[in-house]
Amino acid sequence: MMSAGIVSSSFAQQLDQASPQAVPTWKEVCQKLPYSGWSTLELQKAAQEGDYMAALVLARHWMLQGDMGENRSPEAMEANYWAVKWLNCAKPSEHPAVALYLDALTHPDAWKAENPEEESAEIKKLVEACRDLARQGDVYAMDALISLLPPPEEEEFIHWAHALTSKADHGDIRAAASLAYLYLFSQAADDGDIQGGIKYAREAAEAGDPEGMTVYGKALLYDLDSSNRTKEGLEWLHKAADLGQIDAIEILLNTMRNAEENDPEAEAAAKDQEKKWIRALCDRGQLDLLLSRGIELVEEDKDAPGGISMLTRAADQGSFEALDTLSKYYQDNNYNVPCDEDKSVRYATVLANMGGVTGMLKLAKYYEIGFGVPRDINTAREWVEKAVALGFPAAKVEYARYMMKGMGMKENPDQAFTMLKEVEAGYPDTPSLDFMLGYMYEEGIGTQRDLTTAYKYYTQGAEKGDTKAMNNLASMCELGSGMPRNLEDAIKWYGEAAKLGNKDAEVNLKRAKVAAKRAGFVVEQP
Repeated sequence: MMSAGIVSSSFAQQLDQASPQAVPTWKEVCQKLPYSGWSTLELQKAAQEGDYMAALVLARHWMLQGDMGENRSPEAMEANYWAVKWLNCAKPSEHPAVALYLDALTHPDAWKAENPEEESAEIKKLVEACRDLARQGDVYAMDALISLLPPPEEEEFIHWAHALTSKADHGDIRAAASLAYLYLFSQAADDGDIQGGIKYAREAAEAGDPEGMTVYGKALLYDLDSSNRTKEGLEWLHKAADLGQIDAIEILLNTMRNAEENDPEAEAAAKDQEKKWIRALCDRGQLDLLLSRGIELVEEDKDAPGGISMLTRAADQGSFEALDTLSKYYQDNNYNVPCDEDKSVRYATVLANMGGVTGMLKLAKYYEIGFGVPRDINTAREWVEKAVALGFPAAKVEYARYMMKGMGMKENPDQAFTMLKEVEAGYPDTPSLDFMLGYMYEEGIGTQRDLTTAYKYYTQGAEKGDTKAMNNLASMCELGSGMPRNLEDAIKWYGEAAKLGNKDAEVNLKRAKVAAKRAGFVVEQP
């Protein structure tokens, strides 16, 4: 986590310092709810104090946002990073699902086979252990099998349902809620018993179980039984939300955002309730709300100090995006605050040391230009190499730039060009890729000079929002490089890049407008 002086005390610390009568402790909140109703902060607190099932639930939270390591986006890499971290925290539970998830995340290629459990005797043993637990009604084992293996055979699914049914029929309300979820919303229940699921969801809801209320309300809201009882579904979701069930609150938030615009009174009431729910989730430390709300307040200049406070609390939970946003916030003065090089570097350093590739590339740029740190091209190169080692496509594009220019290494434009083409084959939408390829074709670096191909890549990059590609595309249009001169297009693309903050384009735009005026063109004012 962040060092002292960089991140404010966490919400958990605030709860500990608050009056018990004023603010309930996280334990008091959580004891009334199933894990599905806990916020990310509440799960973290429990996991850090030895609740290994809370750690497993956190790991699953992140796994649902990841993709078994195939997608190399920063978001997916963060999700997989935290999934592994929390699974390692859950290891002492000795639940076989933990070991299965860890193996799937750390050896994703082995799990692409049709029957991954046959890859090794150990994996097969873990799968069988999960199956044994699932047949006894263990929902964590069921979840692992559903997530990692092909859909279970009907006979296997019946075993799971029978185990939960037996518990539910003997008064286990949580088992009834889990059974309802299995029938109605799990990936294994495409042809599940909808009416049976509705029945057990209603029993759990009427018994006062928050998870049962949520499942029942969600089923009615989505009209799974074709009974047209969506209003009743909302009522049950509100009851669960009043008990603090996170899932119910988030479903209601999505519903409220779609309030009918032709009813101003209803829309105003929905917006008021939405604010209350968002405040409640933020107060409890729900990461996605802290992050989205914090970014909104900062970027839309609504309440920058409030947004920074929320982002800081998200950073306390290890959010890569929060750390990256905070570093960017202090990096420039686009937010009407003084640039703070020290804070920007420290946030980026924390992110980089946690494995965040955006932090690594940011630090590389800082060392390259001497922002907040002494200029050191070798250290810059090392940070880029660390990001490349993680397989991050944007890092490979940056490393190709280092090779092309011989920055901290021997100049090797041919290898740089080859690396860029490899990135293009797998990740054609990688930022700066089109600009770099366009530049190398335009200048004949690492490949034969080809202005037509350069124009193609610059155009692709410009259309994707790359301001450098826009600027160079405009230059080709202005000069008539490899094509007829086109001052109108030049001014258009210089203008687009300038609006997005490209300083070179701002200067070039003024010159192009003068040239256009001399040539007799009417230049529209931006």
